[in-house]
Amino acid sequence: MNLRKTAFVFPGQGSQYQGMGMELYKKYPFVRTLYEQASALTGIDMENLCFHSDMEILTQTDNAQLAIFITSYAAFRVFMEMGFEPSFLSGHSLGEITALTCAGAITFEDAVEIVKVRGNLMQKAGSYVDGTMAAIRGIKMEELKEMCNAYLDLICISNYNSKDQFVISGDRGAVGKVTDTVRSKGGKCTLLKVSAPFHSPFMKEAAKEFTEELKKYRFYELKYPVISNVTSKPYEGQDDIVEKLSRHLTNPVQWMGVMDYLLEQKIEFVFEFGPGKVISTLINKHSGKRMAFSYDEADDRIEIQRIAFDLSGRKAEKEEVEQKLKVLFSGYIDKICQLRHENTRFLNHSSTAITLCLAHAVCTPNYNVSDTDYQNGVLVPYNKIRRLQAQIEREERMPEKEEEKEAFQMLYSIFQTKGVPYEEQELRLEKICKTLMIKDGI
Repeated sequence: MNLRKTAFVFPGQGSQYQGMGMELYKKYPFVRTLYEQASALTGIDMENLCFHSDMEILTQTDNAQLAIFITSYAAFRVFMEMGFEPSFLSGHSLGEITALTCAGAITFEDAVEIVKVRGNLMQKAGSYVDGTMAAIRGIKMEELKEMCNAYLDLICISNYNSKDQFVISGDRGAVGKVTDTVRSKGGKCTLLKVSAPFHSPFMKEAAKEFTEELKKYRFYELKYPVISNVTSKPYEGQDDIVEKLSRHLTNPVQWMGVMDYLLEQKIEFVFEFGPGKVISTLINKHSGKRMAFSYDEADDRIEIQRIAFDLSGRKAEKEEVEQKLKVLFSGYIDKICQLRHENTRFLNHSSTAITLCLAHAVCTPNYNVSDTDYQNGVLVPYNKIRRLQAQIEREERMPEKEEEKEAFQMLYSIFQTKGVPYEEQELRLEKICKTLMIKDGI
């Protein structure tokens, strides 16, 4: 279902952190499969790289790009299980490859190979030139351009991230002189931990090699429009991919242009998929309002789900299903309570409506990635049922009707929080009912 006026964006290098993506990896078997596939393709243990490597290893260009790509792609895939689709996709630098993959233009397997080669080429470029990059704030764009022009081809603006945030890239000595000038004028500078001056003419040889590598792959029609960092406009088709991704290495990232394009298209919300919230923070600051949310942030994730349901019209659908479930649970509670109290000859408290509620609470899959939701809507009610069962066992009796009702109310909360489909909830309630009938010999 298409989400009206919503864009999905993906971060680039610099957003990595130890443990990124671990939550989704633990909760979703298909995510673990993605990591296993990437490990087999690259010969790198992606689980260990993303979750256990120290930051020095994780920040190396070749490692960082693979780790960020798999984390971002996995988050996108988890969200897409909900059946929502975007109006636009875009990604910052490396994130554009993620966007193209999520748009179906590049297969996951090919994307892993492409990202690995890109990272290796960019890492290797550092051995050919003594270059670096620096983030600049507090200086106007035109003034910064004049500073860079003073050093001819030795330095350039490599990232137009926002109205007051830029990145310069080039010869280490020239970058040092420009940052000194920026500081003297009251601006702020941060040297980046990178292996080479990316997004600059110094990457020309790496771009040539990358072009030859890209020619080996087959690209496909885009399912969603992807906005290019190079042009700040959507790709015209899969035939653009080789040329635009190659230009990435030598041309500046026009992220400010991408954000302007999204605003021109009257995009209302932007969801960021990947580690951190760098991109969503840039968009919110640029737009002057809170319209971007990071799927990596627990609170933002809850808001993303709410917005998605509202925009798609599924909020009303969800409310209708919830009402049906309340009726369904109420009917089964009355039915099961009647069964248990009409047939009390089997006083086996190891198999009661309460123990069956516990069993089904545990074995149902969890479709909700929010730790806060899981704590309040799953663990809290589950522990209440456990305490209730323990009390009944201590007193060596069968549960009372009100206790059974309470257990089913807790099971209802658990099912709703986990996002268990209506049909599965109905089947599990029927199974509980049938199990009790068999135990009682009915």
